[in-house]
Amino acid sequence: MVQVTQHRYIVSDSSILNGEPIIESTRTPVRSIAQRHLW
Repeated sequence: MVQVTQHRYIVSDSSILNGEPIIESTRTPVRSIAQRHLW
């Protein structure tokens, strides 16, 4: 089941990455983008 968040392109889907927030229509976790931005 896809869960919409407050952000337009960020969703959580329990069947993808155990429900970790991802960029919509991809398997790119928000966590990986945040980590790259911080480093």
